[in-house]
Amino acid sequence: MKRLVIVFLLSAIAAHAQSIFIVRHAERASSERDTALSDAGFKRAECLARTLRDAQIKSGFVTEFKRTQQTAEPELKQAGVTATVVPAADVAQTAALAKKAAVAGNVLVVGHSNTVPQIVQSLTGDAKPGQAPAPNMSDSEYDRLTIVQFFGEANPQVTTLHYCISGPVSSK
Repeated sequence: MKRLVIVFLLSAIAAHAQSIFIVRHAERASSERDTALSDAGFKRAECLARTLRDAQIKSGFVTEFKRTQQTAEPELKQAGVTATVVPAADVAQTAALAKKAAVAGNVLVVGHSNTVPQIVQSLTGDAKPGQAPAPNMSDSEYDRLTIVQFFGEANPQVTTLHYCISGPVSSK
């Protein structure tokens, strides 16, 4: 049932707004600087592709690190899109390129725990009254999916979901 709700939400988002889907890379194989994904990470990347299957992704941005490229690969392959590599350290450029690309269709951005909140903040501008800034991510968080939607010139709307949740799910 939860999967059906997420698919419906993603389909509705794709049909009515310019949307940017932002995730952190999936689980890493090691702590080496340019490590590949672990087995769990490859499974999460496949799950991300299943989650975004109906999102009509038209472009994708990844960093120079293998783990971001491997996380995006199943979805971008399914969408028939080639990834654009952007420097991990240049959050402002990533946000600007993603926003520009969103004019032509929905965008996937795969970043890192320290850049995803900054990318969201760059896309949405400074926090407005009643709006919290993008929350930080812990090094153990891999399931956050943030969607920034643009409806013309109006303030962007931010939706945060969790996809392919690992570990036990509370029934509360």
